[in-house]
Formats: sequence, structure tokens, C-alpha cells
Amino acid sequence: MSDYLVSGIIKEASIRCVAVVDTGLVEEARTRHQTYPVATAALGKALSGAILLSSLLKYNSQQRVTLQIMGDGPLKEVVVEADAQGNVRGYVQRPRIHLPSKDGKLDVGLAVGQKGFLYVYKDLGLKEPYCGAVPLISGELGKDLAYYLTVSEQIPSAMALGIYVESDNSVKASGGIFIQALPGAKEEALAHIENRLLELPYCSQLIMEGYGPERLLDLAVGEYGITFMTKKEVRFRCRCSRKKVEGTLYALGEEEIREMVEKRLKTPISCNFCSKVYTFSAKDLEKVLTAIIRRKKAVVSTNGN
Repeated sequence: MSDYLVSGIIKEASIRCVAVVDTGLVEEARTRHQTYPVATAALGKALSGAILLSSLLKYNSQQRVTLQIMGDGPLKEVVVEADAQGNVRGYVQRPRIHLPSKDGKLDVGLAVGQKGFLYVYKDLGLKEPYCGAVPLISGELGKDLAYYLTVSEQIPSAMALGIYVESDNSVKASGGIFIQALPGAKEEALAHIENRLLELPYCSQLIMEGYGPERLLDLAVGEYGITFMTKKEVRFRCRCSRKKVEGTLYALGEEEIREMVEKRLKTPISCNFCSKVYTFSAKDLEKVLTAIIRRKKAVVSTNGN
């Protein structure tokens, strides 16, 4: 199990602890989207953050959490989705942005921007998904997610995210730590662990030294003992399909589809989340056009009655 998440609790202090190492899946995301380093770092942190938040979903259910980060930086938008079964996917709107490093680090805060919003959508199997939003406070994502949990959901939380991108653009280390108060949590214990997170080396450095999720948490909580509850594999996996992508063609409308049919064009459409390309032939487009016309006639007939 190369990429996995662990979660547990500090019983004596009523604190939830979660950590993930997801280097492999973040490298897969980079390869799929051909992101430049700073975009890789932003996407990787968002993927790790979503995976950590997915630990709050009902175990092994169909529930999902989606993060949409819309800032005033050059990346414009980052969208990631993680489910309760360990599947995650995501993309960045402008993957080929290059920015100079800051103090030897990729400047994710500048790339994302510090003006904008973080939106969190939770599909819990109800009629409508839950949506919460907070202004971005740093663009570094870990602080922004902790701020969201503390302000929007009113649960004191801390999150540390880290990623190391090699000079050849590959991802050498990625992961994160998530600490959250449970009912009756001891404030002094939570504050102590938050301070330790600030003092620790970057998660990415620890992961490169061989730390797995369990050791990351043991180091983060110090003298407090963790009772580990779950261990779950995480992976990059997209829910797209040819049928779902075909649905986007209907949004183009009759006129544009007709023009494509007349030109006998093959139309490639890629999934935003995983970059898989689906190609539709002129014959496929004719079927879509026929369906659009049939729908129009049905609407006219219904309105006429």
C-alpha cells in the first residue's frame, strides 16, 4: 500500500488525527495534466487536503467532498474531489504557469492568490449537497482549509500540507496532517499540537526521509498517544465515462453540432478531471443532432398542448 491514509484519536484529549502520504497519485495527476511545478504543487496540496477532509465522510459510503479554489492568482481555479472510498481526482485551470520560487519554495500562495474564495461541497446522499465558503487567507491551502473548518463549520482544526517537486518536474513527496477537535477536546492539547505542526520540518521533507502516515502523526502529537482507527488506500481515479462526456455535446446546441456534422469533423473532448480524451465521429454527432431536434419538437408539442 504505497499511498494511504490513517486516522485515529487521542482519547485523553478528544482530538481526531489524520495523515496521508499520496506521492504516487499526485505524480499521476501531474503526468495526466502535464502541470508545471507551481501548478503541480497547488494541485497536489488540494488533492491531499481533499483526501484528509474525506476522512470525515461516512466510511466506505458513496459520499464525496469537492474543493473549488478560485483565487486572483494566475492559476485561476483548482478543483478536486475525493470520496469515502479513497478515490480522488482534480485539475487546475491553467496547468502551465511558471513562477519564480520564493525562499527556495514553490510559491503556491502567489499562484493561487490571496483574494478569492474556497468553496467546499459535500455530497452526503441528501437531496442537495452542502456548500460552505470562506475567503482565501493565504492561498497556501492548508491554512485556508483549517480556516474553513474553524470558521464555517466552527470546529477548531489545523492542517499541514507538503509537496516536493524535483528539478525534472516529477513529484518526489506529497502528503499532509490534519488535526481536529472532537466534543470535549482539551484546548491546551490542541494548542500544543498546533504549535508542534508549526515547528516540525515540512511534511514533504519528512516523507522523503521515509516517514509514513503513522510516523507523521506520532511526531505531530508528541507525548500524546494515538489510538489508530482506520487505514485506507488512496488513489487517483476518475468517474468520467464516454456517456457523461457525450452529455456535454448537447450543451453546444443544434447550430454548432450541425456545423460539425456538415464538416464531417472528428471531435475530441477531454475530461477536465483526468485529461482522458473521448473522440466522437461525424456519425456520433449525427445521433446527438437527431436527439437535440427530437427534444426540441417534444418541447414545442408539449407547449402547444
